[in-house]
Amino acid sequence: MRSTSAGSSFQALILRLQQYWANEGCVILQPYDLEVGAGTFHPATALRSLGPEPWRAVTALTLHADMLHVLGNALSGSIFLSAVNRRLGDGRGPLLVLVSGALGNAMNAVWHRGAHDSIGASTAVFAAVGILVATQLLIDRKSGPHTWLERMAPLVGGLALLGMLGASPHSDLLAHLFGLAAGLVVGLFAVLATRSSKQSSLTVQIASIAIACVLIVASWTIALHVPSAPYLIQ
Repeated sequence: MRSTSAGSSFQALILRLQQYWANEGCVILQPYDLEVGAGTFHPATALRSLGPEPWRAVTALTLHADMLHVLGNALSGSIFLSAVNRRLGDGRGPLLVLVSGALGNAMNAVWHRGAHDSIGASTAVFAAVGILVATQLLIDRKSGPHTWLERMAPLVGGLALLGMLGASPHSDLLAHLFGLAAGLVVGLFAVLATRSSKQSSLTVQIASIAIACVLIVASWTIALHVPSAPYLIQ
């Protein structure tokens, strides 16, 4: 076997690169050989959502582990978001889903005491499910007398969807559960607070979608301009 000088081997090159990035305040983490789902467990692919960087509760909703992750959330999200939009409008629907998803991420981080990484729009997807449950509960309440079991049917259906779609081995079940709970609470509050107004008001819908866009753009602007933790490369 031919000997190689200490400074010209491939390993030495990798070591020098590692040292360079370390001097810049960063590290390069090696690939993770574990299947990832709606909540990946690789600390280098997620952004913190609590502590000094609360905007990451929003930006984490737009990050995904791979193309399969993106397609899965896009498919399920389009189904549930369209259903929310039919009930609340094309402006209020996305805003409430975004707020509920971010709130679900924050609740998840609180539960894990901040030492938890999670990415993906699936928290917002289950927030949309929670909003649908909330609106259906109010619709059933107005439609006449129902038995206790009939009244609880929407909630049972939401939990069933959580079990079918949000409990895969490598998904973040608690994030999905918190997203569902946040959507339920936000949905109930939003419908009760605006039931006397016209939900189809064009002004309300335009203002709502504008606020949603501002929240996303502002969160990413802050995330990209505020120094992050030294162990994470964005």
